Amino acid sequence: MKIYLSKYWIADHISLVCVEVVIVVATAAFCIEYRDEENILLIICSLVLIGITYYVQSRVIYLLDYVEVSNNQFTQCSFSGKRKRAVNSDEPIYYQIVPLFEGFFLRADFIVLSNQEFLPYRNGSVIGTVYKEVMAKGNQIIMPYNQKSRPLLHLRDWHKVCFY
Repeated sequence: MKIYLSKYWIADHISLVCVEVVIVVATAAFCIEYRDEENILLIICSLVLIGITYYVQSRVIYLLDYVEVSNNQFTQCSFSGKRKRAVNSDEPIYYQIVPLFEGFFLRADFIVLSNQEFLPYRNGSVIGTVYKEVMAKGNQIIMPYNQKSRPLLHLRDWHKVCFY
């Protein structure tokens, strides 16, 4: 079972790709219809706009990660399918449910998993910040706490990480 980190950001990336395609098609159609030396300005502006949207997408591509749940482990993978980290479910799992901002005024619950105890994350942070901290630790994964992940809490030896 795959659990994507953020459906909000997937929709955002799809929207930006659609905008890029529309810009390319509209620019090509305009340049074909009106052959003129002044089209070079339109082409440059289109390339700059595509470059900006590509830059924005490349800065948040990590938010398209997903967690693959199998019988004995949780594996965090990149959007391209590259395996990043894993948490073994045969060992004790420490977890924290953290409410985070996923987008503008959009709040969602996420769960951080690890086979080792860890210091709790602050509630109300931004998903990107906590994601980078989780990845820096090297032994944790993060996924949304939703209908797919909620039943997993009752499967095995899970320990909640709390503020002291």
